Amino acid sequence: MFLRLSIDRFMDAQHVGILDSEVFVFDNWDESRFFSQGRLKSLGWVPTVRKPEWDYRMYRGAAYLLQGLPGCEHAMEYASSDRFRRHISGVVLFSSENLAHLWYRLEKETDLSRTIHNLFNEEPELAFSDHDFYGIAADLGVFDQTDPPAIVTELLGWYDRHPDPAFEPFRGDAMWSMCQTYAEHANADSYLAYAQRTAASLERALPEIPYWNPGDRALLDPIGDTKGTGYFAAYRRQLDHTFRKRYTTMRRALDELHARHPDNATIIEVGTLRDNNVGGGHSTFKFGEYLAQFGGILHSVDISAKAVEFSQRASADYLPWIEHHVADSSEFITGFQGTIDLLYLDGLDALPGHEAEASAKQLDEIRKAYPRLSDRAVVLLDDAALPGEGKTFHSSRLLPRLGFVRVADDYQRLYVRSPFRSWVRRTIGRLSGRTPRLRRAIQKLVDGR
Repeated sequence: MFLRLSIDRFMDAQHVGILDSEVFVFDNWDESRFFSQGRLKSLGWVPTVRKPEWDYRMYRGAAYLLQGLPGCEHAMEYASSDRFRRHISGVVLFSSENLAHLWYRLEKETDLSRTIHNLFNEEPELAFSDHDFYGIAADLGVFDQTDPPAIVTELLGWYDRHPDPAFEPFRGDAMWSMCQTYAEHANADSYLAYAQRTAASLERALPEIPYWNPGDRALLDPIGDTKGTGYFAAYRRQLDHTFRKRYTTMRRALDELHARHPDNATIIEVGTLRDNNVGGGHSTFKFGEYLAQFGGILHSVDISAKAVEFSQRASADYLPWIEHHVADSSEFITGFQGTIDLLYLDGLDALPGHEAEASAKQLDEIRKAYPRLSDRAVVLLDDAALPGEGKTFHSSRLLPRLGFVRVADDYQRLYVRSPFRSWVRRTIGRLSGRTPRLRRAIQKLVDGR
């Protein structure tokens, strides 16, 4: 916290807001409430019940740096008193002008280097809080001649771990809450469920995440059914905006995945989100959104570091459910240790004159992935409607032989693993070499020939 506050003095913005790492905001977030009559608020609250002594170690540590300034001689006494106004509020508002002024005065009017050394090396009973360092200075009038803050007993937020009656008035119209029990959540899905429950208990909701690409937002439709994958209906016009129609196949792929692996699925996509074309598939964002609701992980693989960097920005809202990898797809899949529930292949483009190369690459990806595909895996192939079946030419012929059934065919092709066909394929493998005529007859039956 000390380093963070030291850096904030160099910000170009007039005002700086810091959200603690445990903070999540609600849909009524309104930054105009940070100000009162044009003055930035200094948030704080006075506990009815004295807080644990550990808290006061932070308060006194913050006051320790200030006590050498004229007018702040009694800062340590104030920080230890029952009337102390806590400034730890989850969201903290700073004036960069005030911060620069405070550090300037400390450097000119106190032996700051020695005080800092003593605080962190010689005073084991003291800790530090950047919130209270700024807040105590505000309370004691240090900023009255620079950017005077509005001193308010207000938090704008909520903690569920503070039973103090003084905290209750802040519940009514909280714009955010804190999860101080974050270590108890094993994964992002558990944390998200907690945040949703907290919001509901305060009669609030988490904000909806706007679609990452502004050019596509007008193509999104309102939806009424949010059960299961019903939310995906919002993308119908967006995914069918160009001749590369993907809505039916992507929706069916997620429906099949949800039916076969309703939670904590593993998705691998070859070819990450790399451009902002309106009407594009933007699969990394969409898979991340799906996993945010049902759990699991997406491994997004691309040979281009520039593409991965773009994708990380575009899919930033869902990064807890996404791992990006700069790697050759075949090499990554070969080294992958897990089981794949959905495999999405949109790698090497089948550009004119390079169709055979692209198709051979996808065939190699299928072969490498096959031993890692789960018993009820889903495979989605992009660009199947391009001339010569695009990069899907070879893989579309191999997948049925591996026990997969084609269930959708448009610009993309969708295959699902058939347990029956997989069993037959294993049986054929056992018969191979002993009864080749029977093996060929069964294979033709399975392939529908």
